[in-house]
Amino acid sequence: MYYLYIIYFIIILVKQLNFLSLNIKISLLNYIKNIIFMVQLDLIAYYNYTYKIGEVMSNLKKTAQSVNKKLGAMFIALHRKDTPLYAKIACGLCVYYALSPIDIIPDFIPILGSIDDIIILPFLMWLSFKMVPSEIMNECLEQSDEIWAKGDERKLRYAIPIFILWGIVSIRIIIRILKFI
Repeated sequence: MYYLYIIYFIIILVKQLNFLSLNIKISLLNYIKNIIFMVQLDLIAYYNYTYKIGEVMSNLKKTAQSVNKKLGAMFIALHRKDTPLYAKIACGLCVYYALSPIDIIPDFIPILGSIDDIIILPFLMWLSFKMVPSEIMNECLEQSDEIWAKGDERKLRYAIPIFILWGIVSIRIIIRILKFI
């Protein structure tokens, strides 16, 4: 906001300059007025832009939290005895893919690496939600909400089976590589 004080000071100086003709003073004042208008437009655009960025980030955070809750619900449904086998397989694939450090298309490939996460994970989640009976899924969602609301350390245990699996796979790969060396 200090720029406004500087511009107003310049306006007062222009008005006090007696050696300039009236036409030059008017043109200088109009030029300064246009500068003020452009600065104000830039500030309005900047504030609108930062507000929209904050809104987008807030929406992304809410989406990530809902994905985490749904993945927790699928993990809970995976371990329930009353969940059908085909639904357990779908939930297992979804949780496995979400927690797996290895993707179908690696993330270092510029656009395709992100697109496979954007397409495959929502598809697997949709498939899991369609296959699990709605009563079971609603109970699992409530349990997942409770776990996330408490902030328990139990939510870390959901990732432990995946870490163990990938640890075993990594060790086997390293052993096979060392055999060839």
